[in-house]
Amino acid sequence: MSQIVVKRRARVLPPDVPADEVVLEAPPELPRGQQEGVLMQVLPMLGMGGSMVFFFMPGAHPFMRIMGLMMMVSMVGMIIAMVVRLRRGTLGQMAQSRRDYLKYLAQTRRTVRETARRQRFAQLYLNPAPDQLWSLVEDGTRVWERRFTDDDFAQVRLGLGAQRLSTPLTAPDTAPVDELEPLTAGAMQRFIRTHGTLDDLPVAVSLRAFYHLTLSGDPATAHGTARALLAQLVTLHSPDDLVVAVAAAGSEPAARWDWTK
Repeated sequence: MSQIVVKRRARVLPPDVPADEVVLEAPPELPRGQQEGVLMQVLPMLGMGGSMVFFFMPGAHPFMRIMGLMMMVSMVGMIIAMVVRLRRGTLGQMAQSRRDYLKYLAQTRRTVRETARRQRFAQLYLNPAPDQLWSLVEDGTRVWERRFTDDDFAQVRLGLGAQRLSTPLTAPDTAPVDELEPLTAGAMQRFIRTHGTLDDLPVAVSLRAFYHLTLSGDPATAHGTARALLAQLVTLHSPDDLVVAVAAAGSEPAARWDWTK
């Protein structure tokens, strides 16, 4: 039987994936004390308006009454203009704060998506799908790449599942929800739900963490899973570091596992 010499090369790992926690900035709060501020500015004018009573006292000259009426109309107009100006100013500041926060989330989204891309690439590189193993064997550069000292030695991919983002997204400490600007508060929560978890990433388990592993269920599925696990082990691990032994009693089980020879 012919033999193929495999020259084990230095292992090439994927680029490091960021792992620092990301604490999001707090969304803006709704303005508080607006009514009190308006009242404090209006009170002096109301006090001045009280002095207009003298213009309407019995015996006052008609011209004085006309002046008092004009001053009263002017004062009411000034109060209305002040209230409108303060309200518009508050709404304008709130709109600007909303735009700034949504812009911040958009910038953070680009960073998070890049982290997710790097995390997915690294996971798929380190734990290739069983149907991709033949390409690793054909290329030859990654055959038996795992050493006994590697953290992922004897690690096998069982399937796909959801995983947390490598840079966990954490909500900040904020005021009560009813005091937050609702649009930005909702945007922050949706941001965490959408980007905090990645779907369809390899789910791997280290065989060194268990003294035995049992595959049960549908026979065809169990045998297919066993073949996939063994294919990963023999492709990525040297026979000098990991030995595969098959104990099959009887002619039928022996024939079923004959492919491992």
